[in-house]
Order: sequence, then C-alpha cells, then structure tokens
Amino acid sequence: MSESTISINYQILKKPPVIFFTAILTVLIYLGLFYFHPANQSWISSKEFSLGNTLQFVLIDQMLIECVTATILFWLIRMYAHQFKLTKVTPGTTGKLRYFLKFLPLFLVAYFVFAPFTIGIRFLYHHLPTMPYDVYLKEYFFLNAHLYLTYLPPVFVMGYGILGYNLSKLTRQTEIVHLPTSPTPTSYFSRYLDAKDTEGEVLLEVNEIFRLQKIERKYYAINQEGQFVVKKTIQELEESLDPELFVRINRSVIINLNYLKNYAFWENEKYIVRLKDGSEFVMSRHRYNKIKERLSLKK
Repeated sequence: MSESTISINYQILKKPPVIFFTAILTVLIYLGLFYFHPANQSWISSKEFSLGNTLQFVLIDQMLIECVTATILFWLIRMYAHQFKLTKVTPGTTGKLRYFLKFLPLFLVAYFVFAPFTIGIRFLYHHLPTMPYDVYLKEYFFLNAHLYLTYLPPVFVMGYGILGYNLSKLTRQTEIVHLPTSPTPTSYFSRYLDAKDTEGEVLLEVNEIFRLQKIERKYYAINQEGQFVVKKTIQELEESLDPELFVRINRSVIINLNYLKNYAFWENEKYIVRLKDGSEFVMSRHRYNKIKERLSLKK
C-alpha cells in the first residue's frame, strides 16, 4: 500500500448496527428539519395527534422502514465501488472531494432501486388488508417526482455520511501504520495488518484477528467479518506479530491467545486447541508448552 494514497474498503457498510444507526440518525435529522420545524407543527394540534401515534410514526413508519432504505443503499455503494474500483483516495481536500463526487451518479439514481421496496413496505403497513390500488398509484407508486425529491436529501445524508465516516476512520488507521519508525531500539509490533478481500485492500486491526492460517497455497487472516488474504507467509507473520499475543500452534496456524477457548490432550503427545469462533486445531506437545508459557506470562 502506497503512503501517497489511502486504501478504502467498505466492510463497515455490511454491519447491521451501522446500517441501523445510520437510518435512525438520518430520520432524526429529517424529522428535526421538517416535521418538528416551528413552521410545520400544525399536526401537533390536530385531533389525530397523540403520544402513541407519534411514537408509532417515528419508530415504525420512519426508523424501522428506513432501515430497508439504508440496507439497499449501502449494498449499492459496495457494488458501485467494486464495479468502478473506488478503492484508493488521494489525501487532501481535492482528492477526497473527487472521491465523493464519483458517487454522485449513484445517489441520484439509487431511489429507483430501493423505493419499490421501502415505499411498498410502507404501503402494506398503512393499508393492509384492504390495499386500495388507487391510493397506491396516487401516493405510493415510486415513479413519483414528489417522492423522489423527498428522498433525495436523506439519500445524500446516508450516503455521504457513511462514506465520510469510513474515509475518516481509514485515514486515521493509515496515518498510524505509516508513523515514522522510532530511532530507539524498543521493539514495535504493528496494530494493523495489510490484507485483501473481494472488494480490494483492507487494513485489519491485529487485536481483532482470531487466527492466521495457511489454506492450500494462500495465507489468510480470520476475524469476525470473515477471512482475508494476506501477503506474508506464516513464518513472516510469526516474526512480525507480538509473541505475547500470537502463538504458532503448528506449521499452518497462528492463534490469538485472546480468542483461545481451551486446549486438551488428544493422543500420541498431541493436543486439541479450540478457539472461541468454534475452530479446532491439533498441536504438538512442544507447542502446547509454549502456549502454557505465554499464558503464565499473561497472568
């Protein structure tokens, strides 16, 4: 990875809590600007107003249903970035602005992908079981200029909001990785590991890696999000990682002791190692003694 660019991955867009939080935050911003604006509060004095109706409107009609919008929009962003290889950003205001502008065409047409689902679900929520067809065509059919313009600002808030947050996070990680090497002889182990997934280059936080493993002819880092290809061999990884945290248990596997579940004698001077992610591996007595030594030092 070059120091002159920032490598972008879109793993954060797959996380349900991020999708949920983005939808909620966007809805709250939208409600604050429009429904709760002093000029638009006549609905509060209407006969239909009640606390129960308001909570139902905010929590279900808005937040929950708009999670569908956020889910589809984030999927579109990932597919769009993969298709056009938007995995590098030049540092600086100009480079970041160009990166954001490249997503503008997507955000202008994203409505036509998610709207049939989001608006269709809202129609079913409002009108089941009668489902009047004339009402659907008049108020809920997605090919509607008013609905398109209504959704455009939230799409920009969701889309550029998550892209900006993701870019900021990855920029900080890149700056940490490329900090100047200290002239002191103190040993240093990187907090991040360069890797790749199907969408491009990724910076993995070392402490969150369950294990590093050779599978056939490739080397992988495995964490809660899946497995990622790494360029280093098992031998090189063993030499570059903190030995107090990572221990090699056989020729093909290095484990993170923080994710060690248990280990037990198996047969013929061999032991079974179990990790918290459910994986199991065989190790020799020699490796077993190393794990016991590391764990005793950690106490």
